[in-house]
Amino acid sequence: MTTSIVLDELSLPETGPVKVRFDRTFTINISATKARRKVSNWLAQDVTMTLMGQEPTLVIGKRVVWRVPVVFTATHVGVVGQVGEIDVDVESGEMIRPAGAEEAMLCKAKELAKGLPPYQPRKIPDELLFQGELPSPTPRRRDPEAVISAARQP
Repeated sequence: MTTSIVLDELSLPETGPVKVRFDRTFTINISATKARRKVSNWLAQDVTMTLMGQEPTLVIGKRVVWRVPVVFTATHVGVVGQVGEIDVDVESGEMIRPAGAEEAMLCKAKELAKGLPPYQPRKIPDELLFQGELPSPTPRRRDPEAVISAARQP
């Protein structure tokens, strides 16, 4: 698996030579795939099914996290655009959601939705539509009360 690594809060000069050395030990208990799925499941269950997580980036800062991009999707066009990011701690699996993140992502998705073409349902050819008559429901063979009373008799 190939992943990008971002060093968070790194001070760099505007120009000139840069030497970066760091020694950081951490354990990845949550894979990038699990982090993406965790974010996507939370979005679908608690926010909206039109948002989903994409492939995360490993971010090394005060905490080591998977940064999962969140995208807005539409059934008739696919991925429309990115609306935010959610971090998942690589050791504990905790989702780090800043206050107001859901509202901000939904507002960004609404803005992106304004530029979408209107949804056009597909036309189903008449030859694929059912043309016959549906059978009537099967009548009850036995009265439920009669079945219960028969079962109670010795």
